[in-house]
Amino acid sequence: MNIIHIFSMAGVAEMLSDQANSKGHKSFVLQLRSLDPFKFGDHYGTTIYHESVDTLLQQAWRYQNEVDYIILHDFVEYYREFPQNKLILYFHGTKLRDLLRNDPEFNKIKDKFRIIVSTPDLLDICPNAFYLPAPCDRKLFTMSTDLNDNWLAINRDYQKEYIEPKIKTRYPNVEYRNRQKEIIPYNEMPQLLKKYGNYVDWKFDYSKPEPKSVNAHSCTAIQALSCGLKVWDKDGLELSPMLLFLHDSEKVTEKFLKWLEDDQN
Repeated sequence: MNIIHIFSMAGVAEMLSDQANSKGHKSFVLQLRSLDPFKFGDHYGTTIYHESVDTLLQQAWRYQNEVDYIILHDFVEYYREFPQNKLILYFHGTKLRDLLRNDPEFNKIKDKFRIIVSTPDLLDICPNAFYLPAPCDRKLFTMSTDLNDNWLAINRDYQKEYIEPKIKTRYPNVEYRNRQKEIIPYNEMPQLLKKYGNYVDWKFDYSKPEPKSVNAHSCTAIQALSCGLKVWDKDGLELSPMLLFLHDSEKVTEKFLKWLEDDQN
């Protein structure tokens, strides 16, 4: 199969393309350089970067007749640019929740498309979607037995005044790391995580004025599990390492490719 990913979130498209290519398919990613500060594309080498949406879409149009599937990640406002029979919408969380609240048009068209979601809570919005767990590259995020008892949480700068106190109320010893102001390249994340022994995974939506907790695991939480850290959720519960089998990038890609093959049949 020939697969093109338009945009990407949290390195998902890059991992799926890398694994698909290793299995004999042809896949690549078109991405804005500004959307990849963590350099996922540089690490996997499957990405063609663009400086503007216009040039990205122009290249996508040139390829659309040569591919079997066009996977549009989150930026569904561009769905009209591509043939519907090849298009799949892939949602990673925030964008879909915002569309549900703010875009009545989306609720009219969502059942017309094949949709993938990366967290199970999104099935409440799109019940007919295909749930594909967020992949974790376990060859990069390797297990360490030399961990300490320090605590880490990585979360956003926006609404930090609400998020940080809430996390620290339950986990007072945690270090709150601002992901926008302290950018760590993707391939250096294992070294960062292995400086700790505990990771707090607490996701929030973008409700105003105060964000609400979201029942979903972050990609960083699974990466921390893969490195051997204990990972704790918003309720004070420890995540099971068994989640690693669900999120292993090789298994996730196999599930993704089988779903596409079944679609062709």
